[in-house]
Amino acid sequence: MRGAAASDGLKVWLYAVASVVGGAWISPWLYNAGKALAEVTESKRTNGLLDGLAAWCRSAGFPDFYTAGLLFAAVALFLPLIEWLRLGGRSDTAGSGPWSVRLSGRARLGPGGQPLQRNRVRLAHLTTGFLLAGVLFLMIGYGLVGAGSFTWQDEAAWPSNLGKLLAVGLLWVGVQECAFRGIALGIFLRWLRPAGAIALAALLFAAAHSVLPAGQTVADPERAGVGFELLGKVLARWIDPEFLVIQFLPVLTLGALLGFARWRTASLALPMGLHAGWIVSAGLFQAFTIPIPRPGLLPRLLAGGESAEGLLVVAGLLMVGTLIYQFTRPADDVPEF
Repeated sequence: MRGAAASDGLKVWLYAVASVVGGAWISPWLYNAGKALAEVTESKRTNGLLDGLAAWCRSAGFPDFYTAGLLFAAVALFLPLIEWLRLGGRSDTAGSGPWSVRLSGRARLGPGGQPLQRNRVRLAHLTTGFLLAGVLFLMIGYGLVGAGSFTWQDEAAWPSNLGKLLAVGLLWVGVQECAFRGIALGIFLRWLRPAGAIALAALLFAAAHSVLPAGQTVADPERAGVGFELLGKVLARWIDPEFLVIQFLPVLTLGALLGFARWRTASLALPMGLHAGWIVSAGLFQAFTIPIPRPGLLPRLLAGGESAEGLLVVAGLLMVGTLIYQFTRPADDVPEF
């Protein structure tokens, strides 16, 4: 059992690496195809969906196509991963796998990890998680404004497409929670004790977010292999101590918090609420404020340069984790931490 679980855990990491490599490889082709589509449709109208795609391709830079390539590769390789893990077939015991969305009422947790259980208070968990993360994050943001790390925009306004942004953001939260806390953490829980499984899933979560470009550019986006050039620049940040503390550590802590909430409740409802509250409040704070560069290492470590960076955010996430521990009841048969 342990050997099979360890093999499945390794397959998850190999899938992540293959998605990054494949996305970097196809990104120049996506860029050239997208710019060709934008050029062809510039002087004539087609259907609405194609016009929207062409408009995006017209304004997008190579880092946007690189990100799209990573997502495309991850989606394309997902079904082969499911087949490789043998998650698609029927099980002799209904709901016995750690990837199950819910269990039957009479199901019991076996020795193979911690399956997701039916959550009768999922709406309360969703709402509480959303408010808890959102309010605390906005309080931290308000403190950063008072400390001089950010200032309010003079002409701040609600984005015209706020509803669409919220819908896409919440959908993206659901996809991430199913992938990282549903499948990946479920598999790691069959392999390791909860503390180790949560830490490994959090590392996967942070690593996946840190391969996305953040200000990096390339000189010739049409050259074959330029995706690996951008990937190399992105990965080079991993040897920068400031990046690890200011940007990587908050995402790692967020991943650990969401994994802890999933383990504590054996449900995705609470981590989905927490993640959604984090995303929405961070987006609103970023829309209404402007970062102020401050000299000195300590201010940068505390606040970073964006709305969700720095050690103050890490402290806030740890406070949320403490509240979750104090005010939630462990799920039935929850394995020892």
